[in-house]
Amino acid sequence: MTTHADLVVVGAGSGGFGAAYAAARLGARVVLVEASNGVGGTSTWAGVNNWEPVAGGTSFPAQLYQALISTGDACLQRRGCVYHPDRPSGWYDRDLNNTDYRHSLSRLSGMPITFEPAALDRVMRQLLTSAGCDVRLETRFVEVDVDRVGRRVRAIITQDATGQRQRLEADQFIDATADIYLARQAGCQSRVGPESHAEYDEPSASDAEGVVLNNASPCYRVSPLRESEAPEIEPLPERADVGLDDLRPVTSIRTYPNGDLNMNPLHLMTGVEALRLDSEARDIAFLRARAHWHLL
Repeated sequence: MTTHADLVVVGAGSGGFGAAYAAARLGARVVLVEASNGVGGTSTWAGVNNWEPVAGGTSFPAQLYQALISTGDACLQRRGCVYHPDRPSGWYDRDLNNTDYRHSLSRLSGMPITFEPAALDRVMRQLLTSAGCDVRLETRFVEVDVDRVGRRVRAIITQDATGQRQRLEADQFIDATADIYLARQAGCQSRVGPESHAEYDEPSASDAEGVVLNNASPCYRVSPLRESEAPEIEPLPERADVGLDDLRPVTSIRTYPNGDLNMNPLHLMTGVEALRLDSEARDIAFLRARAHWHLL
């Protein structure tokens, strides 16, 4: 079976959502392909459940916030702290009745926004559907058809959860996957890390090339014990090679709308280390997160 669209977006994380929603609102026929069973990427399944001040904006994020706040699934950060082992740490409290989104738009005095991940997935899907976007979840990109002479992508082949394959043709394709699967298979050049100032004469670029990546530390959620549950500290992982001696549990702690804690340990694994560890990175990062909670 073949489907033709104006635009096919592969990957339904924050970037893929924004691209698909913007194009669909402008009247384009858009197909959004996502391998998982939800929309939102790391914001819905990896614990990145807050926007830092000024990370939002007055367009799509404002729409998402208004939809989430109306059902109690988001809040301007009301309580939180930054834990540092070498400096005094304390909780800060803010006005519990403040829901003005504009207060999240300043870096100096702005408030982060915390939200329920499942609710964000639901609201994103509603916006995409209302704009006429064809959203295909649990559908993997498996192959690309490239016109090597004309240097353009003609189509991609996808496979859904039942194993059925479909050809998606489009005038434009956007690769919004985490590891640029479509671009790599199409033969595009790629690189890790920034280029030097000398390559493109960018004013803000460094004089030397280097691999500079964001940390790959996993976030996790802490919920209160039920009345029937006895408090206990989970033992440290048995594996001794997870780098526990080097852990610095500097932690950004935010509160969910229901009072649970979102824990963002900032130094459990560097992006360069995650790149080097490749397939092992996820398991080792999770072990370190368990050790991090034990230490806290």
